[in-house]
Amino acid sequence: MELTEESSMLDYTQIMIKEVERINFIIEELMDLGNPRPPEIGDVELTKILDDIILLQREAVRDQKITFLLKLDPSIPPVQGDESLLTRLFLNLVKNAREAIDHEGEVLIETRISSSYHMTSPGRRSSPMVDITISDTGCGINPEELDRIFTPYFTTKSKGSGLGLAISQKIIEDHHGLLKIESSPDQGTTMIVSLPLRR
Repeated sequence: MELTEESSMLDYTQIMIKEVERINFIIEELMDLGNPRPPEIGDVELTKILDDIILLQREAVRDQKITFLLKLDPSIPPVQGDESLLTRLFLNLVKNAREAIDHEGEVLIETRISSSYHMTSPGRRSSPMVDITISDTGCGINPEELDRIFTPYFTTKSKGSGLGLAISQKIIEDHHGLLKIESSPDQGTTMIVSLPLRR
């Protein structure tokens, strides 16, 4: 409230307020992971969500040599979805990518129209999907852990809750999307979220 509209801190404080409200919502929803609220569907600008997330993540690693690269297709129209849930999804995936890097590395976020998948529904025309790819140059995931990473309370982190990816998977399912993971130890991880572009 004390900042002027010209203040360089205004963007950060507005995002911080938004994230604090989201944290409160996450805590409430985690009380009943198996029965989350239904999505509130509306137009969601993926570019805006990802820009806000990266702004905060860059600040979180100011003392590390981690580079965030954004390759976002500006021609992609808004997707139909719940903005709060999709923000939580991508915040979790980008944060995981950042935390997989010890001191120096790169996180790449790309968006593009998918050439591999189309969404089809009975009585409707096939609609394209948008791919959101999050890649890191971190430690990667062992093959034996890869099959378990979406299991609630399973975590490879010393301070992880084991709920982030389980919630992310539920959000993707609620948005009729797909998730593909490619990872090798010491080679980094790539996660591709595919969401339908339909009205």
